[in-house]
Amino acid sequence: MRTLRVLVLAFVLVLGRTNTSYPQSSWRWGNPLPQGNNLHAVQMFGAHSAIAAGDAGTIIRTSDSGATWSVQDHAGGLKSIYAMYFLDANTGFISGEALNDEGVLLKTTDGG
Repeated sequence: MRTLRVLVLAFVLVLGRTNTSYPQSSWRWGNPLPQGNNLHAVQMFGAHSAIAAGDAGTIIRTSDSGATWSVQDHAGGLKSIYAMYFLDANTGFISGEALNDEGVLLKTTDGG
């Protein structure tokens, strides 16, 4: 009987423990800012600049390591952008799905 009491007490202590975690103070909530669409592709340009793209033709860009993002004119007529490849900060290719469910490949020469 004593063994059973010890096991029950150990079980209660294990279940009753709280696991406390503390968030890092430098992190902050960023979604849905600056927009709320799912993003599927991202490309970095050096240490501080990046472009990301996703659903509804969304294209966003940062030049300060992701602290702020600006929404670019979206790729009209696209349901989603799934992949992208940039040769430099201005010239790149994106692939995705058009509103009519056909695949598309687009080229930009002005960074999106």
